[in-house]
Amino acid sequence: MEVEVVAPPPAWRQDTPRPPPRLPFLNLKRAHSNSWGETQPDRKRQFFGDIPYDDIIAGVIAALGPPLYVCQDSRKAVYAHEFMGRTYDGTLDQRMKLVISAQLYTNTLARSFSLKFQVYDRKGALKIWPLMEAEAVPLRAEIRCGWTVWELREELGRIIRPWLDFANRHFSHAQTAGPLAPGQVA
Repeated sequence: MEVEVVAPPPAWRQDTPRPPPRLPFLNLKRAHSNSWGETQPDRKRQFFGDIPYDDIIAGVIAALGPPLYVCQDSRKAVYAHEFMGRTYDGTLDQRMKLVISAQLYTNTLARSFSLKFQVYDRKGALKIWPLMEAEAVPLRAEIRCGWTVWELREELGRIIRPWLDFANRHFSHAQTAGPLAPGQVA
């Protein structure tokens, strides 16, 4: 008795096209998206020059965060960011600086940090308080000790963003040249 063995048909034939391979969904995100856990799908990313606000805020948190969180060091903590911008008289300056500093102070009831914002050009500190006052942007802010790391990050971001907006409005190299005065508030 002879048994005939029949090979099964091939799984695919050359006369029928193969479906394209399926790639797994990778769930990728853009760089700097959703920084610090914020969910802001509608908010446009803001830049100070070519640098995102989130990167500057991350630098401030890296420089000032540990002293603010520990709340023991009485030395002044300073974050400085150099940029090219326009001075009061409208000239371009390659060595301008944003400086955000924090100093611990105590009273009988609590320990707090005083945060201060200042802009410098190559000649020194600029007199920005009249402009900030005219625009209702605080020159100083206070942070009491005892925040969690998450709360501290959120609070620093809330404090710093108006300062960056102010500096961007008045000292960005993209602004038109011309002297600045409190009467020229945008």
